[in-house]
Amino acid sequence: MKRIIAIFFALVFCFSPLSLTKVKAQEIKIVLDSEEIVLKVKESKKINATILEEGLKGLRWVSENPNIAVVDDEGNVTGVSKGETFITVYLEEDESVYAKCKVKVEPYFVNRVILSQKQKVLKVGDTFELFFKVEPEDAEYKDVKWLSTNQKVAEVENGKVIAKAQGEALIKVVVDGIEDYCKVKVEAKELTLEEIEKKIIKSQNEGILKYNTYLYNKVKGKATKALKKSTKVLILDEFNEWYFVKVLNMSGWIPLKDVQVIKTNVLSDRLSKEELEFYVNKKGFESKTAYFIWVDTSRQRTYVFKKDNSRKFVLVKDIQVATGKDETPTKKGLFELDGQRGEWMYFPDTKIGVKNWVRIVGRYLFHSVLFARDKKTIVAPTLGKKASHGCIRLSVEDSLWFYKNIPSKTTVWIN
Repeated sequence: MKRIIAIFFALVFCFSPLSLTKVKAQEIKIVLDSEEIVLKVKESKKINATILEEGLKGLRWVSENPNIAVVDDEGNVTGVSKGETFITVYLEEDESVYAKCKVKVEPYFVNRVILSQKQKVLKVGDTFELFFKVEPEDAEYKDVKWLSTNQKVAEVENGKVIAKAQGEALIKVVVDGIEDYCKVKVEAKELTLEEIEKKIIKSQNEGILKYNTYLYNKVKGKATKALKKSTKVLILDEFNEWYFVKVLNMSGWIPLKDVQVIKTNVLSDRLSKEELEFYVNKKGFESKTAYFIWVDTSRQRTYVFKKDNSRKFVLVKDIQVATGKDETPTKKGLFELDGQRGEWMYFPDTKIGVKNWVRIVGRYLFHSVLFARDKKTIVAPTLGKKASHGCIRLSVEDSLWFYKNIPSKTTVWIN
């Protein structure tokens, strides 16, 4: 009897409404037309879903990561940013029934670069800034390079262009291998004496008196004026532990030990060929020879000019030199080469010698860097800094050229 009752209840349970619903849910499926889709950022694609059961229509679409991809109620998926996520579609009547689609979002890559300007005309010294955009505008890029095809004419750094000298150059931007360029033409800046003279620093050697002292009429001569401590003096020359100075509208000699020399730095900027030629010709410098020499102590350069067929001075050499130290300055002024020169001069007291010397005035010379007595070993190669006792040092090659080519009676301006 008990066995018959158990079978009865089992049959009742199997054919109950609850049992039939569970079996039915297990048979319902959602089928997608794609198991995986690939999108670009901002690109959209539709995922089609089919319910394998008649009469069921309600679906709910969900993105696991809306920061990467979003989906609307119709299954339209749109890429938001680079990455991967899943889109899940649920049966509204029973969310235990669902299907998933993997979504991979890729960035757009650059296929075109466009600079803000295609050509530009500048004057020497001018600057301007270039900007670029890419296509597609949402393309992802990693590498950006700015290049100039002629850095002597124009330089570029992060899009900022600096006109350096007259000529033409292409300024390029290269973005992940895709490039665009701007054609830059640099014209000579309209030159004026006033503008150039702002750059021509009068490299005057100055000092401050360390003690109360006197101004003398000559080295170890007669005192002519009492001077107070801390008075500023302009140093014009140096000789035998004495300075020849200008102070209080007077000139005279002061013991070197009484003066604290004010140090000055060498300027790093350079005057252009156009500026140098314009200035020399505009100022009307004259020379009894075809050459004119300008020693720029503030930049440690010597400029050599030669007259052309129109009798104008043209820059033929721009030479790096070493002039006098602040304590032993090169004498400033306008001079004429006196004709004395030689291939070698040795100084026994200091045990050094110089080659290819040309006298400027008094003890001041143009000559090579310093050599040992053997005439082979260079003992002081420094150029581009204040390093001498007043003479103007050149490289061996430049000193030889100067010795052979610059004639006596040539005008030399040292400033």
